[in-house]
Amino acid sequence: MLLYVRPYALYSLASVVLMAVVGAMAAFRILLVKPIFDNVLRPDALTHDVLLFHLPYVGRELNLHFLVPSYFQNAWTVVAYALVVSAVLKSVCDYAGTYLVNYAGFGMITICERSL
Repeated sequence: MLLYVRPYALYSLASVVLMAVVGAMAAFRILLVKPIFDNVLRPDALTHDVLLFHLPYVGRELNLHFLVPSYFQNAWTVVAYALVVSAVLKSVCDYAGTYLVNYAGFGMITICERSL
């Protein structure tokens, strides 16, 4: 059975990694809800720093300005850019991961059928 899986092991591993990125992008979009309510929808917000979350054991904060280009300064622009980039990255990784799973699965099936 492992003889059928071996030629497609790299494709299967790459698809698992890409699907993990899809899950991470879904979680990242949920993390963006707090900055939307704290910075974008509140006109009296004093700071332009868009804080995502505190890293608990390191004692540092992850700021959204770290993840976006430096020429974006407005909180609305920063959050909108992060939402669009996460949606595009999630879509590309979802497509590529699904493609690789299907390629590996159909390849294993055709190898099985040819050997019978």
